[in-house]
Amino acid sequence: MSILVNQKNLSLESFSVYDKNGNVFTYHIIHLSSNLELPENTFTFNPADYPDVEVIDMR
Repeated sequence: MSILVNQKNLSLESFSVYDKNGNVFTYHIIHLSSNLELPENTFTFNPADYPDVEVIDMR
């Protein structure tokens, strides 16, 4: 993985991911919002919302 950072304001401009088959995936950041106020459950998975899914907890 390689990352391109803006030298003036230290913001992420793009990054490239290299896979084992020689493919390169490059992502250019158009707009990046930082320090957002997000609800506490934004990244919480609730299995009850997906009754047909088998949950395998590998912790």
